[in-house]
Amino acid sequence: MGDNVISNPKINNSISALKYYTNIFLSFPIVGIFLMYILGKKNGGGIYGYGLITFSLFGLLVFEMAARKKMNPNKGVFKYIMDVFNKGGPIMLLITCSGWLLGINIGYKNIIESDKLPTEYNNFQFLGLFILLTELYLLSQYLNDQNKIYKSGGDSITGQLYQLMGKNLYWLMTLLSVLLLIIIGIMQVIVEYFTTDG
Repeated sequence: MGDNVISNPKINNSISALKYYTNIFLSFPIVGIFLMYILGKKNGGGIYGYGLITFSLFGLLVFEMAARKKMNPNKGVFKYIMDVFNKGGPIMLLITCSGWLLGINIGYKNIIESDKLPTEYNNFQFLGLFILLTELYLLSQYLNDQNKIYKSGGDSITGQLYQLMGKNLYWLMTLLSVLLLIIIGIMQVIVEYFTTDG
């Protein structure tokens, strides 16, 4: 099976295109984080930053799944949907996290821009951004491993090694996403109930 994957130029071209577009899609969240700090709280930096992160991750998910369908066209609809949830799980969790952060920044825009938040909010926001950056790095490694599995063939020793590394990254990203969701929940509580009046 591994030889068929390596010798098939159509799949090799798809893998190269997938790697190229993955890098492009993963550069937009970095731009979004820079936007947050360049624009600042008073200019809606969180809305633009988290918006760019959310939409680029959604685009990455759609592109990844479309490319995987193109590389394996004989897969049934049910198997393809399960593949979306299995392989795209970390991206979907990150979309959920960044979408929730975007919702907080839109819903509480006036409070966030007025600087009436306690310092704990800023601390949790910084911690959340650090986890988000870590997850983006791990996501790039995870997607790179998935590409290497397709390139080397899943049955080869190299393919099995990348599958093991991919599983470990998958669970690490899931754990970090749950931690990030807890932090975002704390941020939501702070912005909703612990804002100062003056």
